[in-house]
Amino acid sequence: MYDLLIGNIKELVPLTEDESRLIQKYFEPVHLKKKQFLLQSGEYSNHMRFISQGCVKLYSIDELGAEHILQFGISGWWINDLYAYLTQKPATFFIQAITQSTVLQIHRDRLNELFDKIHMMDRFFRIKT
Repeated sequence: MYDLLIGNIKELVPLTEDESRLIQKYFEPVHLKKKQFLLQSGEYSNHMRFISQGCVKLYSIDELGAEHILQFGISGWWINDLYAYLTQKPATFFIQAITQSTVLQIHRDRLNELFDKIHMMDRFFRIKT
């Protein structure tokens, strides 16, 4: 489950085996059933999220109730309401599983701890952002 995450990070920054093991301890799996929400509009987005398995969608709903998909996320991709995460304001998007999925996520406080322990993680997220 974590091999894909570690491989994704290593595409941009080097990691030691000890750092890879530490990253695995910090990211928590979330198992989603088909159509289950990971994030809903109005909630706070306090996690960075990596899709380990499955497919999810990020979308908004307009005032007429129409769904507007902005992103599909598949295994090996990152997905988030990034503006809500960065500004710490309520999300304006929904993230919902299209298939049974597993997402590895890390809370912002834990991510900041990880930045202090593994400086390459800070660099990784700056490059990704």
